[in-house]
Amino acid sequence: MAEPDTDMPEPPRAQRPKSRLFWRVLVALSLALNVLVLGAALGLFLSGGPERGERPGAELRAAGRLPTAMMLPQDARQDLRARLRDGPADFAQSRGEERDLLRQIDRVLRADPLDRDALTGLFETRRALRQTRAEAVDQALIETLAAMPQAQREAFADRMAKRKLRKEGRGHDRKYPEHKHRDGDKQRAPYD
Repeated sequence: MAEPDTDMPEPPRAQRPKSRLFWRVLVALSLALNVLVLGAALGLFLSGGPERGERPGAELRAAGRLPTAMMLPQDARQDLRARLRDGPADFAQSRGEERDLLRQIDRVLRADPLDRDALTGLFETRRALRQTRAEAVDQALIETLAAMPQAQREAFADRMAKRKLRKEGRGHDRKYPEHKHRDGDKQRAPYD
């Protein structure tokens, strides 16, 4: 019988854990990178894309008209978007102006002493800028509504009325619903 070759050294056991550690670190880094990429893609999808600020929905939201626009039929919403996109108002420029105003407001707020007159002027300028944008959005909405057939306008009016009723039901009545009084009679909540 041949004896096993004892001259051949065994691989040291210390190298095995290093090899396992390397693979564990590599898998952890790969997983972290995958989560990062997935999070970035999901964030981009949920925000509406890289040109989010350029969408007409941003102007509708800023003017407080997004809920109203969402009640329009799909074709009327597309018409409204086209009117806002092709209209005379340059929303991207006005957003840039508002960002500049916010920077100026920040500088005035951080100055010591506070220049009340400058702050008041900046707030008035910002209010006028927002008012101009809101008027442009309102005009586009009016033109869109005027272009709709009578039946669609009536359906739109019905949706607005239902929304108003739903909103009215969210206030005091939800906070203080009717409840049984001690003697069993239904009583409205106080302050009705």
